[in-house]
Amino acid sequence: MGLIKGIYPAMVSPMDASTGAVDDGVVRDLLDFLVEQGVHGVFPAGTAGEGVLLTRSERQHLLAVVCRHVDGKIPVLAHTGAITAEDTILLTRFAEEEGAAAVSIVTPFYYPYSDEELLGYYTSILENTERIPIYFYNIPSHAGNSISLEVVRKLSQSERIAGIKDSSGDQAYLDGLLQLQSEEFDVMVGMDPLVHRGLSGGAVGAVSSFAGVFPEPYLELYRCHQEGRPEEAVAIQERIVDLCSLLQFGAPLSIYKECLTMRGIPAGIARPPIGRITDLRRRETKEALRSRGFLN
Repeated sequence: MGLIKGIYPAMVSPMDASTGAVDDGVVRDLLDFLVEQGVHGVFPAGTAGEGVLLTRSERQHLLAVVCRHVDGKIPVLAHTGAITAEDTILLTRFAEEEGAAAVSIVTPFYYPYSDEELLGYYTSILENTERIPIYFYNIPSHAGNSISLEVVRKLSQSERIAGIKDSSGDQAYLDGLLQLQSEEFDVMVGMDPLVHRGLSGGAVGAVSSFAGVFPEPYLELYRCHQEGRPEEAVAIQERIVDLCSLLQFGAPLSIYKECLTMRGIPAGIARPPIGRITDLRRRETKEALRSRGFLN
């Protein structure tokens, strides 16, 4: 479909350190920072955005702030997946009303579901929402359920299923998705160590939580692919893997907000029970980021 392509930061949800509420002002500051860096779109309320720890009304408020502030400058790929089909449908309808370009919907989680049950779940969402394009969100490490290639193949026949964000980290699965990619169905890489592999295989872009803090190497990697500079792309991918390793692949999630604060965007705290990092880790992280050139 070509609706969503390029580098989409999976943005954090800045929260006021004293109240724990979403901080609208810092959300806008973060969006301004990302737009100025040249990102191609944003992905709010996903894993890095603590979406499943927000109430439905909080998620609707966040999506409204994001969509209204961006105001069409870049597309918004809104994560609207929830544990129930009812909440997913309501959030998807809301995202469309607010002007999101598309939505991404994680599998229902906690309970294990069969292929037939997942087919029924996504079919229900398609039948109870209007026109907005839908991207699957596959992250079995967190959701506990994976969207099989067969389910992807069947559902991608719908004109509203526009693609998938794959955060499985499974190279064979990613390769299988790339075989299913067409003019009507796009693949976005969601696992940072596989961005180069995915783009080389035809993926149209990447959704990355680390790009929500350090978008520069991801944008340069994408440019390398667009301009046919494969050797430089390999070197940048290695730098990205080094960054991910340095930040322990986003564990705990509060590390993203700590790093944004280091960059001058006070993103506040993570939603409990997610904890803060220690003062020692904060100091060591800052020193390591500086020594590797990620921070001034």
